[in-house]
Amino acid sequence: MANFQKAPRVKQVSYGDYEAARLHMMEETLMKHHGKNYSQLHKDMTRKEYSLLTL
Repeated sequence: MANFQKAPRVKQVSYGDYEAARLHMMEETLMKHHGKNYSQLHKDMTRKEYSLLTL
């Protein structure tokens, strides 16, 4: 019987002190522009970057 591990459904992102405020501002701007929440934005950006990588 195979024992498959499921990928975690929740992941944590850590920010350094030097980048936290700037990245938060960027995320907020992108979320408002695209009408998405953080999770949706991250998944869409991941798909976009992956498709560019696999061309």
